[in-house]
Amino acid sequence: MIRLTQRDIQTLHLLLAYRILTPSQLQTLLYPLSTQTRAQVNLQRLYRNKFVDRLDRISPTQPYIYLFSRYSVNGNKVMKAHYGEQYFKSKLTRLGAIQHLVGINDVRALTTRACQELGYTLVCWQSSEELAGKLPASYVIPDAYFLIRRQVDGQVRQSGVFLEIQFTIRSSQAINNKLNSFRKMYFSGVYNQVFGIRGMRALFVYAPTLESTAEARVKNGLKLAQQSGVTLAHFATLHQLKSAGAVGTLQSPIWRSIRKPEGVELFSKA
Repeated sequence: MIRLTQRDIQTLHLLLAYRILTPSQLQTLLYPLSTQTRAQVNLQRLYRNKFVDRLDRISPTQPYIYLFSRYSVNGNKVMKAHYGEQYFKSKLTRLGAIQHLVGINDVRALTTRACQELGYTLVCWQSSEELAGKLPASYVIPDAYFLIRRQVDGQVRQSGVFLEIQFTIRSSQAINNKLNSFRKMYFSGVYNQVFGIRGMRALFVYAPTLESTAEARVKNGLKLAQQSGVTLAHFATLHQLKSAGAVGTLQSPIWRSIRKPEGVELFSKA
C-alpha cells in the first residue's frame, strides 16, 4: 500500500464532502492552476491503490468521476477511522443525476477557490437534502445554499446565496415557481428566520440542451424574472463560470439580473 501524503488526505476529505469529484474540480480546490495534470495523476494513483473508485466513462473525451464505493476499501478505512462509520455511511448519499451533481460541484469548487483567493470566508455549503430539513414544505427546495462572509470598508458583510443548476429543459411555469418561491421566502421573513441574515441572492446556472443553447435559456430565465419582478435572481451559463475562473465567478460581470440585464458581478472589487 502507498504512503499517503498530506494532499492525498485532503483529497479524501474533499471527496467525502463533495460525494463525487472530477480531476478539474480537484485541481481547482487543491492545486496551483498552472499545473493542470497534477490532480488527474494523483487521483489515478489513489484509484490504483483502492483509496477511491471511479465511474465508467461514456466516451474517452469525458473526464473520470471519482467517488467512494465498496471498491475503495483503503480510502473507506481511512475515512471511517477519522469520522466514524456512521458518519461515513451518511455521506454516501444516492448519486441521482450525475451530470447535475457534477454541475453543482463545479460551482462549489469555483466558489471555494474564489473565497480562498479573495480572503472571503465560505461559512457553509448546504445541499438540497440538508435544506429540505430546514425550509417549510411549501417552498421549492434549491440545489444548494451557501453563505459568504467578507470585510467591506471595515465592516463584516454576510451574503446568503441559493443555487439552481439547470441541465434539463424546465417549463416556464416550473421556473416561475422557483422564482416566486425565492421571492416569497425573502419578503415573508422566512429566509431571515431560518438563516439568520437578510442578504440573499438566487443564482440560476444554465447548461445547453439538445433543444436550446445555454445563452437562450438564460435570456428566457431573465424574461421570466422581469415578468415576476424578482430582483434577487441572477442568471449565467455554466460555460461563463468556467471561463471566468474562480475569482471571476464572484467578481466578473457575468451575472444577468433585471436590474443589470447587461451583466453584473456578485461582489464588487475592493
